[in-house]
Amino acid sequence: MTSKKLATTLLAAATGGLAAGCGGVSATDNTPGDNDQSVLFTNTGENCRNFLIISPVTEANARKFVPAEFTLVQPPTAFVELADCPQGKINGVDVEGGYRIAEAAVFITPPDGGANPPLITNSAIYLLWQLDSNAELSNLKTTAGFAGELIENIELVVEPDATVPLLNNGYANVPYAVSPYQLNATLTPDSPPGPPLPNDLWHVGPNGPIHTFNDIYATDQVLAGLGTISVAEGSPLHELFGSTTVTGLAASGIGSFENTTQLRQDIQATKPEGAP
Repeated sequence: MTSKKLATTLLAAATGGLAAGCGGVSATDNTPGDNDQSVLFTNTGENCRNFLIISPVTEANARKFVPAEFTLVQPPTAFVELADCPQGKINGVDVEGGYRIAEAAVFITPPDGGANPPLITNSAIYLLWQLDSNAELSNLKTTAGFAGELIENIELVVEPDATVPLLNNGYANVPYAVSPYQLNATLTPDSPPGPPLPNDLWHVGPNGPIHTFNDIYATDQVLAGLGTISVAEGSPLHELFGSTTVTGLAASGIGSFENTTQLRQDIQATKPEGAP
C-alpha cells in the first residue's frame, strides 16, 4: 500500500469520533433516514484537525474489549485518536468555541456488514470510549450508552518543526483518569485532499448496541509518519496494547464531517465482562 493510500485511510478510519463505515454496506444503504426514530442525536465538525496512531494488537487482548458478535479484522488492529474542531453543531445548533474529542478503538466487521481490512476507505471500528471537551456532547454520548466522560483539558498540537523543512511534530495528551495516554509523532506531508469517506462506529452500552454513521465529506492537509503511544501501567490501554509504550503508524489531517448516532435494538451483542 502506498503512503498516500495509507495516510488517507488512516485519516478515514478515525476522523470522527470524528468516528468510524460499515464493511460491505454502501454509504447510501447505511445512512440513517431523516425520519428514523432510532436516531438519538447528530453532531458535526468543520475543519477539524485530527491526530491518530495505529498499532497491531493480539486477538486475545482485543477480545477483552470487543463483543464476540463483532468480528475482528485480521490482523487485529487498534488505535487512539483525537480531533480538534474549531466549529461544529450539536443537533443543528452551533457549538460556541468548538470542541475536542478523544477515543480508543479496535477495527471490526460490524454485525450488519461484510468484512473489510482495516486500511481501506470504508472502515468500521468498535470504540472503547469517547471523551469530549463539550459538556452537552459528552452528556448526549454517555446518555446514549457510550463509555466516556467530560474532559475539558484534552491537549492536541500539530505544528511545523522549528528547524526541519516539511517536518511536523504531533503531540497529544488525554488526562482520562481511567486510562490516560499521550501521543508523539513526526509527520510529513502525504496526500492531496481526499474524496468523501463514509464510515461507522460501534459500541455496546447499557441500552444495547449504539451505531454512529460518520459522513466525512472533506479531507485536506494530510500528514503521515511514525509515532509513539504512551499509556499508564495497569490501565485498559496497557491491557489492549500489551505495553506502556507502543510505536505505530501515525496520521493527521483536516476533516469535516456529520455524525448521526442511533440505538440499534435490531442488533444483539454483549459487552465483555469488565470492558468499559
